[in-house]
Amino acid sequence: GFFFLNVNYKLLNLPMRGSGFELSLLLLLFIVTLIPMAQFIGSLFKSQLLCLQMMAFSTYPIFLITGYSWPFESLPLALQWLSNLLPTTPFIVLYTAIVQSGASLWDNPSVLLHLILLFSFYSTICFIRLKYLTVKSYELWVMSYELWIVNCELWNVKCELWVSFNHYTIYSKHSPWFQPRGYGWVRISHLSVQSAKSARG
Repeated sequence: GFFFLNVNYKLLNLPMRGSGFELSLLLLLFIVTLIPMAQFIGSLFKSQLLCLQMMAFSTYPIFLITGYSWPFESLPLALQWLSNLLPTTPFIVLYTAIVQSGASLWDNPSVLLHLILLFSFYSTICFIRLKYLTVKSYELWVMSYELWIVNCELWNVKCELWVSFNHYTIYSKHSPWFQPRGYGWVRISHLSVQSAKSARG
């Protein structure tokens, strides 16, 4: 918008036959339509690098099918349907009418309605997509939290079994000479105290 309003018409002295205010409104509507569209398309990619590569390679083909450099009526029907889903198509029609013909923004109500409908469409699907991703991320967080709780419970059970096993092997009467690794000095000290008591008695 800054480039079109300043470089083209002020620095290059190109004729501006329409209203600059209406052109600014058109640019604002075009930008707010592109934002949810870009968010929705970006959410379909897992890699940010892949998304940037697709955007870089698709910019020029998208510009060709919008009807600015090639007549829109000469395009195949499938490309015309695809072009009608792009906010650039109605924007270029309105932009050309304002700048070159001096038309008002309200002189092409069908094209303006087309751009507004695209804004509503992409805003809706972007909201649904982001809500789905939010719910999915919350479910994954809940699952990870539950797994963490289960791991903590298993760790507690392991600790209890370890303590019970060592308590049995140290103080069991069925294996008086059993000396577990790391705790033999406990059993030896216990036997030494019993031997000293027996000797005094």
